[in-house]
Amino acid sequence: MSLKIPTRRTDGLNETYCRTPNRIIYCEGKWYFQTRQGNRGLYDSREEAELCLERYVETMEFVEENTPWIPQTLSGV
Repeated sequence: MSLKIPTRRTDGLNETYCRTPNRIIYCEGKWYFQTRQGNRGLYDSREEAELCLERYVETMEFVEENTPWIPQTLSGV
């Protein structure tokens, strides 16, 4: 059973996403990790993919914490 909850401050109230415990994929001899934006990768080892996934998550958290959230209706977009 998957728990669906908004996971980012910028997620809309009606948006939900499934969290998966395994975001690391092996395909055709290479390793990747999954994000909402698509697969990232071409890593030679699972360890390299896991390290890059950890860095990716840290980067996304930093961006979210340091970017003011402005509703699109107020930003003129």
